[in-house]
Amino acid sequence: MLSTIGIGLAVALNVFVPQASFTLMMSVSMFGAMFTWLMIFVTHLYFRRAHEAASLSFRMWGYPYASLAGALLMLATLVTTYLTDEFRLTLVYGVPFVVALSVIYAVWYRRDTPAAAVQTQGPKQ
Repeated sequence: MLSTIGIGLAVALNVFVPQASFTLMMSVSMFGAMFTWLMIFVTHLYFRRAHEAASLSFRMWGYPYASLAGALLMLATLVTTYLTDEFRLTLVYGVPFVVALSVIYAVWYRRDTPAAAVQTQGPKQ
């Protein structure tokens, strides 16, 4: 259903603003890919820090510097899209979308109190 709405919006955009529709759709879709890679780098940093004491069978070369460099470069790329006229809408639409998703998550899925979350995990073994 949601993808159908997206296709409808893309068609309407192409009908009403044909000269800018491709650039707008590209800038909006770029945010998803860049934000995903940023979160992959950040998640890797937090995962390795949480499992520092464990002897993991695979060690990434250059950790933590490679992951940190990747996250910083991806963040820099996201910021520079705002400085480009064609891709400014990457952040203009992307950041409010992530904020809206975060608020929806906080309201909808984080209703449980910590005590209720402990009870739903089941018995410890």
